[in-house]
Amino acid sequence: MKMGRDIQSVVRLANGHTLLGSRHGIIELDRDNRKTADPVYGLGGFFRLLRVTKDGHFLYTSGPTTVREIKRDGTEVRGIDLTKLTPESRKPYFAEELQDGSVLVSTGYGATVLILDRDWKLIRSFGGKGNVNGVKTHFFGDAQRLENGNIVVAHWTGHGRKDSGKAPQAIEFGKRGNVVWTWHDPKRAGTLHGIEAIE
Repeated sequence: MKMGRDIQSVVRLANGHTLLGSRHGIIELDRDNRKTADPVYGLGGFFRLLRVTKDGHFLYTSGPTTVREIKRDGTEVRGIDLTKLTPESRKPYFAEELQDGSVLVSTGYGATVLILDRDWKLIRSFGGKGNVNGVKTHFFGDAQRLENGNIVVAHWTGHGRKDSGKAPQAIEFGKRGNVVWTWHDPKRAGTLHGIEAIE
């Protein structure tokens, strides 16, 4: 299994083990960094961030518009083509199971964050491609649901050095989908794809 610089996601488990994920597969290391089981292969060419569900399943972006949930042996539990929920979805960034069992999904170039129910039916969407409450949206990366129910998202606007000047780098959406706060300071930071709100 090719790893090295291809690792895109690292997850620390409650037992102290570590999951390393890349487009080539997922391996689990124990506390002494020894491999604990055979790697899981066949993740698809668009792997981004790995998340683990309450059932211990792997949840991740797989195809150019797809999210998958698999068991640790690689058996697929379910998958979804995000274009069925929002047509602009392309290169989704992550999917994560929330405390209440719903699933938070970032659609990447769809510039939308989705909340799905336990059956992966759409409950609500935040953002949208184009112009949202005066913000020109491009690509939604990492996102987080806050304690008050709002969604804060990392807004990536391109690879270039000056791309961070194009639009806010962080956006917070209210529960009704309205923009309640943005952060834009291209002198202090470049364009963002990860974010962590500390409450």
